[in-house]
Amino acid sequence: MNLIVTTQINSGVYQRGHKKMRSTHNRQKSLFCQQAEHEYYAEWRRIEVILEAHPEFAQWVQTDLTGLKRPGTGAKGMTAEQMLRAAILKQANCWTYGELEVQLVDSMMTRSFLKLDFGEYYSDSTLQANIKRLAPTTWEKLSNSLVLYAKEVGLEAGRVIRIDATAIESNVHEPTDSSLLYDCIQSAHAQFETLRSHHQVKAFSAAKTREAKSGYSEPRFPVSVKKEVVL
Repeated sequence: MNLIVTTQINSGVYQRGHKKMRSTHNRQKSLFCQQAEHEYYAEWRRIEVILEAHPEFAQWVQTDLTGLKRPGTGAKGMTAEQMLRAAILKQANCWTYGELEVQLVDSMMTRSFLKLDFGEYYSDSTLQANIKRLAPTTWEKLSNSLVLYAKEVGLEAGRVIRIDATAIESNVHEPTDSSLLYDCIQSAHAQFETLRSHHQVKAFSAAKTREAKSGYSEPRFPVSVKKEVVL
């Protein structure tokens, strides 16, 4: 008699001969890694509540993991839910992949948040390879859903956004007063020309771009001339 050996792992029942190596959700936390009782974990617990209320988040992440040549073979791997939670912790705490790996090994709170089982660890290269597979469109869907959720529960109205920027080296000229004024004159002249070409304005006083350019081209830091004094 042939026996079918089944093992309940994560989000489904795995049968020998028909294995699904990567799951979408972890059904529950391992007995070896329960919720940490610490005030610092309170913020992570609030994140968990949002993730548990939106199981579709893990489904969206799962779509980025499709396309494998042989999805029924290989190691079990991280679940889509674990990938999303690992990416959230990395970004929220500004960790490197190496620091995230150490947290998965050493921190009970991190292991509890990722629902890691006993003896379940992932290297920094594995974490990077998995998290990098999250598509920009998936991040956009997650962000939009979070804004709608915050609006529904009354946390945020969504009328004001906060944007961060990173300064990079570019070929932008030095923003002096004369150069900025010349840029404004050029821009105004171009816009008036566009309006006139579309017959939206009949006449206008053309901006004197030639005079502005000549004024801008004059030496801005003239060297003082020293006069010789005859004794």
